[in-house]
Amino acid sequence: MILQVPISEGIEQRLRDEAAAVGQDLESFVVRLLVEHLEEPATGQLPPGLRTTADRLAFFEAIAARHPELPGPADYSRETIYADRGR
Repeated sequence: MILQVPISEGIEQRLRDEAAAVGQDLESFVVRLLVEHLEEPATGQLPPGLRTTADRLAFFEAIAARHPELPGPADYSRETIYADRGR
């Protein structure tokens, strides 16, 4: 079945970016999204698209790709966190 759905250019670009981030073509990616959304996972199981280690890794890499990289290593030391507070 072929289904044509009008979407905005912004949504199309987001779909293309996310498909590329997980190494899929746009059509396969959209079909996978629809199937995963419509299939109800069995109790206690991961959704179909996240059952393998490779799928989970691709999922988290796609999330990470949406966020900017830090300019250097993050410093979460107590001294840094409370640097602007009086003693």
